[in-house]
Amino acid sequence: RSIVTPYDVEINCNYRQFGKLLAELERSSRLVTIKEFHVKNGVERLKNSAGPESLKSQEIEMQISTLTLVKE
Repeated sequence: RSIVTPYDVEINCNYRQFGKLLAELERSSRLVTIKEFHVKNGVERLKNSAGPESLKSQEIEMQISTLTLVKE
């Protein structure tokens, strides 16, 4: 038997930091599944930016889950 625990995560980071996060999730002792992720990088983001520095980080939404095995 197993228990799946879903999480909705919103982060603001650059692509290098996002890659490091994914690597850490992969190395985790827990089984973590990334169901979906979405990088909010549309035209409206460019219009609303304060300058080039604000474009270095991205808003990323992720749907992940952990799997816990239950011993009977």
